[in-house]
Amino acid sequence: MIKKNINNDSLSFWTKKVMTYKDYGRIFNLISEDVGKSHIPASSLHRLYLLVMLSKKYSNKDIPKNAVTLNSELVITNNEFQKQLVRIVLPQDMIGKHDISLYNILAIACLGAMEKDDIVVDFNKSIQRFHIEKVAFHSDSNKLFHI
Repeated sequence: MIKKNINNDSLSFWTKKVMTYKDYGRIFNLISEDVGKSHIPASSLHRLYLLVMLSKKYSNKDIPKNAVTLNSELVITNNEFQKQLVRIVLPQDMIGKHDISLYNILAIACLGAMEKDDIVVDFNKSIQRFHIEKVAFHSDSNKLFHI
């Protein structure tokens, strides 16, 4: 179990993350398109840039099955032991009630992490801890896992 703090800009935090080359391309294009847009927080763009540049890259077939990728569905537990199903998507792909935009700080914290990792997020000076219980659907393998 690894504790990851999204507000930490140290290189070691970002180099422990993983992603597919496909996600790398999609996220890098999104960053390029959204730089300078006033409704996109610069801090989100910065964190996504660190993620795409410093994470370890894998082909779709070689990414660890317990890694959180774009469009993965995962079960997370907060510090009050409440479980929640979330799916991390590009902003234009938000359709369901469980979808969270890639620009959401929780999505950035989870993306590239692994099942059983602990995530620490600072929501406007309110520190919240999350545990990635299960990657229920891994988009790059198109396989449904049992929860």
